[in-house]
Amino acid sequence: MGFRTKDCEERTIPVNDALIEALEYVPTLRGSFLFARKDGKPDIHIDRIVKRVAKRAGVDVPTKPMHGFRVLYATSLCRAGVDIYTIQKLLGHADIETTMSYLRALKRTDPVLRKQVNAAAV
Repeated sequence: MGFRTKDCEERTIPVNDALIEALEYVPTLRGSFLFARKDGKPDIHIDRIVKRVAKRAGVDVPTKPMHGFRVLYATSLCRAGVDIYTIQKLLGHADIETTMSYLRALKRTDPVLRKQVNAAAV
């Protein structure tokens, strides 16, 4: 399609079945992209799209919303018991320290989550 990821490496990111089912009912998809330009090509400026939609909805949005989604995804996986090395692979991080920085939203006082993160970092 003529576009590349930041590190030129493709990844498949699993999402839950409810999201897949919801996307099947989006009328604009029908074999197209979820975020498409008027000419049908992919719109690579997803941060701008999210900001525009959030503004119309009256929702506060961070400066880099897609990065916020990545942090939320990593944190949710960790809270669900997914090991940190699997999360590292899904996010495409070369260094486990980078993955751990994504988990800063976890309560540092939560003993179960702290135990998981500390055990995985050994």
